[in-house]
Amino acid sequence: MAAIEFRLPKGAILFTDGDGTAYEFREDLGEAHHGLSLFQMRRRSPEGHPRGKVLVKAVGNPRGGVKEGARFVKARAKLEEQVRLAKYLDHPGILRVHCLHKTNAAWYVITDHPTGEDLDYLMGLATEVDQWFSPEFALYVGAAVASALDHAHTAKDAKGNPLGIVHRAIDLGHVFVNWEGRVQVSDFGLAFSHLPNRVVSTRRRPQGDA
Repeated sequence: MAAIEFRLPKGAILFTDGDGTAYEFREDLGEAHHGLSLFQMRRRSPEGHPRGKVLVKAVGNPRGGVKEGARFVKARAKLEEQVRLAKYLDHPGILRVHCLHKTNAAWYVITDHPTGEDLDYLMGLATEVDQWFSPEFALYVGAAVASALDHAHTAKDAKGNPLGIVHRAIDLGHVFVNWEGRVQVSDFGLAFSHLPNRVVSTRRRPQGDA
């Protein structure tokens, strides 16, 4: 499913939050999933000073037609679901989801920007210099990812009921490592869970990238 199209000039201010922080469009990173667009944006203080980068998932208004309208409704529901689920994912190895921001033109979910590079990039870098990651590095990253996923798998709701969260899209593009050795897992937007009123997958097939 292609993302619902946005046409944005670099540097455009898409919205401002309650404390006056503005969100400036920097780069279109393509489709996330379920018709959602993924942007890199920069926060600016009310005085215009840079406050660092964030990742933003967005869905705009449908451009017409019943099929487009159905995609729009599902995409917005997935944004709301991801924010509700994020309340139970408090772990240093999981990128933090901040909030859902709604405007007349679009809805946006704001997420921390990773501090490092994804494993896909690092694998390419290792190939270019004809080196391999050491077994110790692979075990270190694997253990860190396992810790983050264990936190998700064992998460419970406010009443103590297991949420059964499964990421369903763990791949090289969703694991980030910085030069200090911090490992982070991103994007639980395709996750399965027992969250009440979640958006049910319409087709019985594996989720995420093959």
